[in-house]
Amino acid sequence: IEGLALARQLAAAVWSSRQAFTTRLTPLPQAVEMAVQAGRSGEPLVLADVADNPGGGGGGNTVTLLKALLRAGAQRVVLGVFTDPALAAEASALGVGAQWVARLNRNTTQAFAEPFEHPATVLALSDGDFVGERGMTRGIAQRMGPSALLQLGGVKLAVGSLRQQLIDPGQLKALRSEEHTS
Repeated sequence: IEGLALARQLAAAVWSSRQAFTTRLTPLPQAVEMAVQAGRSGEPLVLADVADNPGGGGGGNTVTLLKALLRAGAQRVVLGVFTDPALAAEASALGVGAQWVARLNRNTTQAFAEPFEHPATVLALSDGDFVGERGMTRGIAQRMGPSALLQLGGVKLAVGSLRQQLIDPGQLKALRSEEHTS
């Protein structure tokens, strides 16, 4: 009975402090407004679409946040890593500087990955190889597969072929080009 009393005491303590472990997500309209303001001020802001996190089983290819940023006229935004092998291959075939209407999610059947089209420019291309710089990927060779950095309005979209979460700055640095670093 001593163990049962201790278990109940621990359970009560955890339950009473549960609010400290509750994640408070930023609603989409507020997050987009924060991105628009950050773009104007030049202050960096990181947004994560946690509902589409490949690290938690998501496809890494929903367009809800992208569409909201474009509608709001957000500038100086980098969004990624968006998983779309067909889009990365098409951008690679077109080459840096190409302008066309990008068709996102044209080959997917995932429930939350709706097709979306938008004028785009290819800013950079990469084989997707990078070496992790921080955390659990530090010093470890990683792959995103063939990748592209696209400009859609004021949003730069990092597109990779292999599904993965944006976990290291090396992923975006692999897509950086000399003339498009702003």
